[in-house]
Amino acid sequence: MPKRKALPIHVPSTKSVIESARTFVPRMAILIHQADGPSSGHSNKAALLTLHPITESRDGVPHIGPGTIMGEGEGRTVGNILLQSEDARTYSRTIPILSEHVLTVEPDAVTWFVPAHRALMHCLDTKGKRHALDVVWPHLILRVVRRTLYVVAVESAHRPCASTPLFAAPLTNISAGVGRMCTGSAVLPRSSSVDSIPSWDRIVTQTYNTHVNHGSTLRGGASNEQLLDFWKGRVGKRTPPSARRYTSLQMNLSQWLKQTTTEREIDP
Repeated sequence: MPKRKALPIHVPSTKSVIESARTFVPRMAILIHQADGPSSGHSNKAALLTLHPITESRDGVPHIGPGTIMGEGEGRTVGNILLQSEDARTYSRTIPILSEHVLTVEPDAVTWFVPAHRALMHCLDTKGKRHALDVVWPHLILRVVRRTLYVVAVESAHRPCASTPLFAAPLTNISAGVGRMCTGSAVLPRSSSVDSIPSWDRIVTQTYNTHVNHGSTLRGGASNEQLLDFWKGRVGKRTPPSARRYTSLQMNLSQWLKQTTTEREIDP
């Protein structure tokens, strides 16, 4: 059976219920019915839900009325009631429209593609001198998992797919392996949502590149000075660097998505 989208349920705090208890009137009840007897295999006991109207007796005491088995129609009825809450209405007004570059949207994670483009690259050399290099950046994939930023490179401007091979981004401040970026003292966005993507982009493009974090930032290795010279040599070029200069990560996009998620589960 296809999975159904969860309803945006609003759960008021105990304090708010107490403070405004007079405004809450019971209208419906949902009962869970479970079959008797032991369960078999890995499944739980059979169960079903029934939806019951709440009626009032002559003395004003609410009673649960006769119910019907909950199906899709009844689920919509409950959903419509819940959508009347302010939080749910806000949720429905802020559903994001995804751009063509967004690759995945998950709970506490988002992944997007940044095609090569011309922009300043801010660098800080080993003597503390600042450089602003007008270059064409590589094609990049950025991913945020619970406010941790990952950056990798790809070969072409085509929208990446699950089998797209990945390369180490030829940038500083990025670790080996899955490309976790050291964000240092940068002020991070508060969420990992689609709306936060422009702010995460600025973490990469508008902060100073300071040091290489591993020996394979470029294919064959590169020191801080060598990587800075590499990008100085790209000033005035009209195309991004060739992927032949990159180090392969020996994984595709699908594998990388799984590894970045697993990494955060193991090392929060």
